[in-house]
Amino acid sequence: MNAPDVINFAEKKRDSYKKDAGYHQKAFFISEIMTVILLGSTPILININLTGPKQDQWPATLTSVSGIVAGLSTKYKWRKNWMQCRKTSEAIDYEIELFKVQKDADEANAKLFIDKIREIELNHIKNWEKDTDEDGVNLDGQNPNHPTS
Repeated sequence: MNAPDVINFAEKKRDSYKKDAGYHQKAFFISEIMTVILLGSTPILININLTGPKQDQWPATLTSVSGIVAGLSTKYKWRKNWMQCRKTSEAIDYEIELFKVQKDADEANAKLFIDKIREIELNHIKNWEKDTDEDGVNLDGQNPNHPTS
């Protein structure tokens, strides 16, 4: 593999992690904003005290929906995933820049560069697996601590 090929390989990996980081960042902000709006509008609707049975259901509905949104944000760990993807992307970007400034980018250095990129990816996956194990659910979706698993 020549230098442009390995740089292209690494840049694709970096861009993928940047895209994932952007997704998790947007999901995090949307869920936080929705939670604030829904929780903030509930007391307002209660204080307005609109007459009629249908209007009485809105505060309870908004409270329930805000609880669901907050729960999803906690379950999917969008902020944590955003930070982890961004950290991985920046580590790959750092390795790309180091490789570009090398004066002798021969095949041995290209192989070492690819190995470093794969090591960064492996660390990303290990961190994800560790987070999954902390939730008590393994990669097969089974809870090893649950008596029926």
